[in-house]
Amino acid sequence: MANASHRFKKIKYEQKDSSNQLFRQLTKKKTLYFAVNHISRYGNMLLCIKALTLLLTIAISYYFVLTVDNYPLLQVSFLTLGVTCVVTGMNLGHDAAHNCLTGIKKIDNTIFEIIFGLQGINGYLWKIRHNHSHHPFPNVHTVDSDLEITNIFFLSPNQRKKRIHYYQHIYAPFAYMFMSLLWICYVDFRLFRKTTLANLESMEHHRIEAIKLVLYKVTSITIFLILPILFSPLATSLIICAFLVMHLLTSMALTFTFFISHHVMEISYNAPDNNVIHTSWVEQQIHATMDFHAESKTANFIFGGFNAHLAHHLFPDVCHIHYPALSSLIKQTLAEHSIKYNSLGFFAALRSHLALLKNLPRKSEIHE
Repeated sequence: MANASHRFKKIKYEQKDSSNQLFRQLTKKKTLYFAVNHISRYGNMLLCIKALTLLLTIAISYYFVLTVDNYPLLQVSFLTLGVTCVVTGMNLGHDAAHNCLTGIKKIDNTIFEIIFGLQGINGYLWKIRHNHSHHPFPNVHTVDSDLEITNIFFLSPNQRKKRIHYYQHIYAPFAYMFMSLLWICYVDFRLFRKTTLANLESMEHHRIEAIKLVLYKVTSITIFLILPILFSPLATSLIICAFLVMHLLTSMALTFTFFISHHVMEISYNAPDNNVIHTSWVEQQIHATMDFHAESKTANFIFGGFNAHLAHHLFPDVCHIHYPALSSLIKQTLAEHSIKYNSLGFFAALRSHLALLKNLPRKSEIHE
């Protein structure tokens, strides 16, 4: 990225494709799918309709946040606003971060930064971590940045464990409720000061990014809290309460959704050995990723492809609109090679995530 400089640790897989050339086969099927149907891998008219629906819902719910004169309606309006903003981030912001929304890099990056920034998240730094650390190395110790965000949770058998992690399955749902506020007020600033994170080394950021970091957060707080306090006919205490409830509930839902994509009992973890990951890139993506209702268009509409996470990790340059069809091709191909396809229902995945949090700390020695 133009406003960042960094080096990568020299970590590599034994090979990109598996010995049976699985990724090559999947890529051929993907290419054939788009060619036969005469469609682009980017967004389509359905995506445009979805985007307009989401933006209209945000505008209407925000109007009610500013104008309703009783607390129950205020809370409903805030929750509708918060949920829609989260869904917009998952559906539009995430694809834009991978430059597969419109296929025009400058437009996608602008959309991405605005969507993330207005919610108080530093999209610039998130994109570096997500695209250059998490995506190449999901669930790989020392090189997947998502494993290094916080030591509150023990998510990998290779991490440093503490006694408190024995209780993480109990406190996790409550901690997840505060993740969005914590990210806005603290995590982004801490990450911005880091010079080394996972596989990223010698990180330096242009001054303009520091300015944007603060500006976006001030703008987000102004839009979601200050302006409602100034213009709503209701008491300030009710506005603050509704704002906090919105964050607590949407944060918990969003964090659970993120975690069940990679951190459940059925997936596996890995670690480099002398800077080499002893598997192929494609096999790591398959074994470290969990789908839920991947072929459901309804789930895809809501979760923006997070439900079809394997398709996203294998083909991150494809808009999520196409994931239900691609997930069907992936599932069929894995079955042909007798390779396990990780898939659960949404609530089964939630239970599996909590089971992982409970069982993982009990499998090795305690390291304070």
